[in-house]
Amino acid sequence: MAEYDLIKETFRNDAAPEANESSSVGTLARRFLNIRAKNAFFDTATILSLVLNLGTGYVKSAAGTLSVQATPIPLSDGGTGLSAAVAAGYVKSTGSAYTSQPTPLPAADGGLGAALPASGYLKGGASVSSQATPIPATDGGLGVNSPTAHGVLVAEGAAAVNPIVLTNGQVLIGSTGVDPVAAVPTAGNGVQITPGAGSLLIATLMPGLRLVTVFTASGTWNRSAGSRKVIVEEVGAGGGGAGTDATATRTGGGGGGGGYAVKLLDVTSIASSTITVGAAGSGGAAGANPGGAGGNSSWADGTNTITANGGAGGAAVSSPNTFAAGGTASGGDVNLTGQSGSPNQTAAQMLAGEGGSSQLGRGAQATPLENGGSAGQNYGGGGGGANNATAVARAGGNGAGGIVIVWEFE
Repeated sequence: MAEYDLIKETFRNDAAPEANESSSVGTLARRFLNIRAKNAFFDTATILSLVLNLGTGYVKSAAGTLSVQATPIPLSDGGTGLSAAVAAGYVKSTGSAYTSQPTPLPAADGGLGAALPASGYLKGGASVSSQATPIPATDGGLGVNSPTAHGVLVAEGAAAVNPIVLTNGQVLIGSTGVDPVAAVPTAGNGVQITPGAGSLLIATLMPGLRLVTVFTASGTWNRSAGSRKVIVEEVGAGGGGAGTDATATRTGGGGGGGGYAVKLLDVTSIASSTITVGAAGSGGAAGANPGGAGGNSSWADGTNTITANGGAGGAAVSSPNTFAAGGTASGGDVNLTGQSGSPNQTAAQMLAGEGGSSQLGRGAQATPLENGGSAGQNYGGGGGGANNATAVARAGGNGAGGIVIVWEFE
């Protein structure tokens, strides 16, 4: 009983007994357990076996009292209900107690039904089985060992999943009956798309005028960066007015105005276009000479051709009462014919032939007595005819040259 004496000595050294405190083994043991918290060198199991001297059994605590019972402590009292477990086995709960068995717990009891394999893939069922190959999609697996990193898994029915990896700004775009495609959406008119790492910026572009190019001489138009559409506006040149000879009381006819065309074009696939600007029709030389026709203005990009024709030259005095036709137009969304020039006369007139007007130019005013013809104005105006009331030959006025205007828009 050396251990028992040691415990008693420990109590005596720790503190004097409290009033009414007995020296029973139970009381000493309870005090010793409190002191053990301060003196960790004692083993609790040793204390219970030496001090309590309760014999073989299962220790149970209830209402502050320790007791020993011959049967295992049940689950309801915080025990396992087991008297002994198999040396290497599996513990199963029945709700009121645990049981121990040497075989793996079946799937019906929440177990695997088999021992865990060293490596492989577990497959469920009445019991868990393992296999060296990935679980196929038909059994709820992926069908692949290691899907591509950062990929989006696309189901392939009974086949293995297909990982689709997206780059900056890409999204999955569906296609009926086949796998979706990873792509950056295509920007339509008025839309700007900017892909980035983990971002996709979609912005609307307010359509606006970017640039206006005016051609008064032939040349080449080149699309500027960012332009998507253009409006092409054209006027043909005006015809020249007719001259008069030295015969008294004759007037020359006015030249016709140039035609007009305008068209809206999508130029996203058009890089350049050939521009032709119609030259002014020359006035008829002094004498019974007609005016020259105005030149044609045009746009030609290889796909679209838009033409505004020049006006006819004023009629010579040898063809009295003849109007000079205005220029026609073709290829535009709007095509307008220029105004005709006033006819020539063979009798004494106060005013000679007036030039025809275009959409962007006025024809020359009627020429008063004893004057050569006036020039057409702005773009496409017809020249005026000469006026001779005495025996003096006079020249007609020149027409106005054509023009091509290109309005570029986003």
